Amino acid sequence: MTAKETVWLQGLANDYGLKERDVKSGKSKAVDIKLLLQNIDVIPTGMVLAQGIDESGWGTGHFAIQGNALYGEHLPQSGGKYLTTPGGHVKVAAFDSLYQGTAAYIYNLNSSRAYHGLWQLRQQLRVQGKSVTGYELVGALVDYSVRGQAYVDNLRSLIEHHHLDSYDNAKFNSAEGRHLIRFKH
Repeated sequence: MTAKETVWLQGLANDYGLKERDVKSGKSKAVDIKLLLQNIDVIPTGMVLAQGIDESGWGTGHFAIQGNALYGEHLPQSGGKYLTTPGGHVKVAAFDSLYQGTAAYIYNLNSSRAYHGLWQLRQQLRVQGKSVTGYELVGALVDYSVRGQAYVDNLRSLIEHHHLDSYDNAKFNSAEGRHLIRFKH
């Protein structure tokens, strides 16, 4: 790798909390590519859609409308924009756009140690040669909601009933200034 590529890779590892130091020298160690790839991996579209639907009430909830917050993420310790529940007991992260909210959600799932089980399941599915689908991965989200297994069951029901995993193959295509969705079969 070039020096520029090495710096970029180390920055990416740092962003995902994978910065390691050699105990003896105190210097940064080489990036463990396998470990980095465990974190920087796909979150299936069907899973993203199901959680967005469930957490935001199909996009009609207060946090979704006022703060582009579709995924019910609580305000991180680092702070940032937020909205509160009417009693002010819960602070939910708010975003300037749906894109920012979705990017933060995906980063959270891929970087927070709370989702280590999701990373392991995703890696296990790959090793077994199975598809990494939303239906499979939501099984690792029992702790995402206080509803536990009922939350997982509801997400799976949404994915099945609305065929949300079929959107994993959707491709956005710009034609005549419009965005079209095309499916690969």
